[in-house]
Amino acid sequence: MIDHLYRALADFLLDIKDSNNEPLIRHVALWNRQVDFLETEGTFATPAVFVQFLPMQWHQLSQGVEEAQLQLVLHLACTTKASAKSTDQFKDAALQRFYLLANLHKSFVSFTRSGPSWMAGNPERLSLDIDHDHSELTDDRITYQLPVADASACPQADWISKLIHPQAQGSFRTQL
Repeated sequence: MIDHLYRALADFLLDIKDSNNEPLIRHVALWNRQVDFLETEGTFATPAVFVQFLPMQWHQLSQGVEEAQLQLVLHLACTTKASAKSTDQFKDAALQRFYLLANLHKSFVSFTRSGPSWMAGNPERLSLDIDHDHSELTDDRITYQLPVADASACPQADWISKLIHPQAQGSFRTQL
């Protein structure tokens, strides 16, 4: 299920457009401390989003169907040499990452996806951690929680998409 969810997340993030109908995000990958190890991880186009899945607590519902409140961190990596000092001529460029954070959140709250044996959606923002200790690459982090359901252990896994509406709020348990 996580592989399908990650692919859906990556496709969704790469499809977000800015006000000029240009891609907001230029690179998506799984988090592997890329910002900390640029020498070994190599270069990537920015702005980039790295997806970090936090540990999950699964709860058995019935017939091989499980649910969890998935927490994930979206690491927004941006390059900047500009300063946000009020007298800096490049102040607007330095503050561009806040525009990106706002638009990333505005788009991501509508994320809802499902497959024959899984569902995820309706992210809730839990925290925002602005990187105040960076050189030329920032790592701002937004933590989200979203309900997920996995029926891959169920022989009739395709029924999950018929029983649980993709726009379900909160726990999937109330939908069964």
